[in-house]
Amino acid sequence: METIIILLIELLPVAILVYCIYHKDKESPEPTGQLLKAFFYGILSIPLSFCMSIPLGLIGVYPAEATSILGSVCAAFFGAAIPEKIAKFIMLWLLLRKNRYFDEKMDGIVYAVCVSLGFEALENIFHTIHNQRNSSHKRHPIDCILGILPQNMEVWKSKDKKHLDRDDDRNNQSNCSII
Repeated sequence: METIIILLIELLPVAILVYCIYHKDKESPEPTGQLLKAFFYGILSIPLSFCMSIPLGLIGVYPAEATSILGSVCAAFFGAAIPEKIAKFIMLWLLLRKNRYFDEKMDGIVYAVCVSLGFEALENIFHTIHNQRNSSHKRHPIDCILGILPQNMEVWKSKDKKHLDRDDDRNNQSNCSII
């Protein structure tokens, strides 16, 4: 029972962020089925990430056991971060390349967030199962929130650009937010 509660705590930030980003798309909201598909594509990006990081480890791009700071940095970037980002990008591209609902800037942000959160949700579940009754429930919701910040910055940047396009030069300087 305790594991189920911890899993719910792990998935709560994901659910909240999907809800929030969905409601930011007010002009033409995406169909729920498409967002679930994007979330599922994020889940599918995990095996794709492994397919990239494991061969990089086998050929020696990063050490199996990091014994130095450089080894830790190489393992973090080449063993996790870069393969994860590339895998999520590939899945996002596969999702959007022929998607008839992808018709505005905000849609790209919504779909990218859903793919990222699908990855994050399954990653949180893996960490929870691996570290049962450990401190994982305190760490990973923060990771989830930090992973979404770049997408939120893009939302505000695109809002500023829309605002700049409509206003005259005098109003542009006073209405732009600094991010």
